[in-house]
Amino acid sequence: MIAFLKGTIEKKDIDKVAIDVNGVGYEVSMPSGDVERLVVGQNIKINIFTDVKEGYIGLFGFLEEE
Repeated sequence: MIAFLKGTIEKKDIDKVAIDVNGVGYEVSMPSGDVERLVVGQNIKINIFTDVKEGYIGLFGFLEEE
């Protein structure tokens, strides 16, 4: 499981971001309110909920740990 990602925001959309973690890009779904607070190029730590299903792994990020 992935608990958090620490890296640089490379791009953002309405409800997701791409974060560069040492050269690996992770696409993370996030609440739109959290995405609005982020800036491309910003270094950030995002708390992650990893959703694993048959044939699917999804990463859901949150700025607050709760």
